[in-house]
Amino acid sequence: MQAASVTTELGGTLYTTELDISRGKFAIHADANPPVIEYKVNARGVLQEVNTNATIGSEELLQIEQAQEAMLRGWILDLLGCVQRNNIDPFGFGLWYTATRLDNKTKWQAWQRLYPNVRFKASVNIALYSTGEIR
Repeated sequence: MQAASVTTELGGTLYTTELDISRGKFAIHADANPPVIEYKVNARGVLQEVNTNATIGSEELLQIEQAQEAMLRGWILDLLGCVQRNNIDPFGFGLWYTATRLDNKTKWQAWQRLYPNVRFKASVNIALYSTGEIR
């Protein structure tokens, strides 16, 4: 499990959340046109800091979750696009692709042709389970 501190602005108010990112998984859809790698992240967290004295209810928590999901989705897509443009694969997509294909002679060459054309999709699910407020 990895921890991350994320700050989001929503309606002029800054919200800082401590997230425990418990799972990240991916699926490669090589037969799609263009090929797609779906990357999914699940996280749980606690709202740590808010620069307002307003009470935060479940509706506000939902809005904060959605704003942070959109922000993290953008970060993930930017990172995946950057490594793809630089023709590197630090996440092991190519290793997974070649390990799950039967044709030993051409699977690496097939991956090298496929990777530059891959389109990435990211989905992020954040569940804030506390406002961190002491009553």
